[in-house]
Amino acid sequence: MHDHGSAQRAMETEMNEMTLQDVASLARRESRSPQLTTIDTRPRPRAEPAARRLTIIGCMLLLAIVLAALGVRWFDVVAAAECHSSPVPLLFGATTDAVVTTGSGMACPVSVQTGSAAIQGLEIVSLPRNGAVVERGRTGVTYRAYRNFKGDDAFAFALRGRSDFGSGTAVVWVKVNVK
Repeated sequence: MHDHGSAQRAMETEMNEMTLQDVASLARRESRSPQLTTIDTRPRPRAEPAARRLTIIGCMLLLAIVLAALGVRWFDVVAAAECHSSPVPLLFGATTDAVVTTGSGMACPVSVQTGSAAIQGLEIVSLPRNGAVVERGRTGVTYRAYRNFKGDDAFAFALRGRSDFGSGTAVVWVKVNVK
C-alpha cells in the first residue's frame, strides 16, 4: 500500500529544487493522479547557505587572529577616534597648559598654532612616565600611552623662535588623561 503523506512530502521536496517550468510540467502530468489535488507553484524563499554563513564567520575569525598577531585589540581599533587635542596657542616667554584625552596605546598629536612665527627648534623638556612622545616637525609632538595604561600622564616641550610679538622660548605642559 502506498502512503499518501510520504508521497506528498517527497513531491514537495522534489518541487523545492525545480524551476517553475518543471513544476508546471509536473502539475500537468500529475493532474490525472487521484493522490495529488493541488500544487503550490509560488516561489519559496531560499535559506542562506551554510557555506556562506561559515565564510562570514571565518573572515571575522581571521581578522581577529591577524589583529591579535599584530598586538592590536579590537577595542583599540574601535577607539581610534578617541584622541581629543586642541591646538595650543604659541606664547613666547610664557608657559601654556594643554589637556589631551586619548586611548591606551593610541597615537595623539599635540600641535601648536604658530601663525607667522619662525620656529627655530622644538625640544622635549620633560618625558612622560607612562608613554612616549616624539617630535612632529617644528610645530608639535605625538604622544602614545603605553599599552594597557589607564590614568594620568604629563610631559612638556619647548619651541624656540620669533614672531612679530616677540622672540624666545614657549613651553607647553601637556596633561594627558588616558582612558
